[in-house]
Amino acid sequence: MSSGKHLKDFEQYLDPEFRASQACFELLKGSHIDPDSNELDLLTSIKKVRYALDEVNKRSENVIRANPLHLIDTFDNRNLARIKTRESLGPNIEYLKMSYSRLDKDVLEPYEECLQLQSALSKIHQTSSILRDVLTFLHLLKQLGNTDPSALKNETNLSDQTLLTLASAHAQIQTALFSNPNLRALRFVKKYETETLTPSRRETLKVMSESLIQTYSGEMKSQSKLESASRLLPALYELSPKDFVSVMDKILLSRINSSAQALTKTITSIKIIPTALESTVRNAQNVSLLENTLRATTIDTVSLFSEYISHKKHDSLIDMFWNRVSKAFRKDFETSFTRGGPVGKALASNSAVIMQSIRQTLNTDPVIASCGLEKMLDSVSILNKQSSK
Repeated sequence: MSSGKHLKDFEQYLDPEFRASQACFELLKGSHIDPDSNELDLLTSIKKVRYALDEVNKRSENVIRANPLHLIDTFDNRNLARIKTRESLGPNIEYLKMSYSRLDKDVLEPYEECLQLQSALSKIHQTSSILRDVLTFLHLLKQLGNTDPSALKNETNLSDQTLLTLASAHAQIQTALFSNPNLRALRFVKKYETETLTPSRRETLKVMSESLIQTYSGEMKSQSKLESASRLLPALYELSPKDFVSVMDKILLSRINSSAQALTKTITSIKIIPTALESTVRNAQNVSLLENTLRATTIDTVSLFSEYISHKKHDSLIDMFWNRVSKAFRKDFETSFTRGGPVGKALASNSAVIMQSIRQTLNTDPVIASCGLEKMLDSVSILNKQSSK
């Protein structure tokens, strides 16, 4: 049975690359004869397709009428092949079905159940972790007590132990919130953080900073007060490294300005230079004491001194003190000396007294002298230049 003549005119429909959209386009293009027409002739294309369908049906009927026995034999052969295939593969297929059913029942279903249980367990664990963090958060809030920001503002004699407790609670709360975003996302935590924690932390930092500045900028004679303040230093650093550096800057600046102002007054009153130098030495000793305290105080094996000095250009606090004091004094001293007049003449005539006072006063403390003597002598070096002329 040859199929060539029956497939004539329909070869394009049997092409593996046949596309219905392209065939429709070709039909419409062929029926659209007038290029100037604005109307699209769909009826002609539809008629051509219907004609093709009728022709296919007609040729199929002719093939069946011309070859009935051949078609019957072909269908019988296919049916027999299907039956033999089913008979030969049937047991294997049934075995595969049983095996898959067993696999599904014994492995896949339990696995799916385990996945669901694992998902539930994970969510329970997350919930438990959040609840645990919430309990920790509430416990730390309780440590803050009923101390609100307004109470901290009005409190003038807040004990160092109370400040340490507040600072520790705030530091732990801060760590807990940063390490657990889910806790911070809770509505009531946000409310507490905005209305209570942030203002309380701000006021705690303020009171701690003021306490430390007052202690280390004033007369450092009370040992108990110094010990209490030394405990506030690491607490302040852990709560806010930025505020810690700021407080250290203010303490040093207070000592530096006090010494520079006292020395500047001696320019017009040379007789008070020993007193001013003694005050400067005391300030230097207090700076040295602060530096030793910072060196002895460590957090995670790193000293507070290292943390602070890493932000500075100097190697030590005492070096920073003498550098700034001597530069400020030198600027005023040289200005007054160069200007001349009675002040300049008095400085020139008392150059030996000035030099001797610096050496005698600073040498009373060898540690202080090793850091500041050369710098202070250099600040009045213009006297040597003038005398050598």
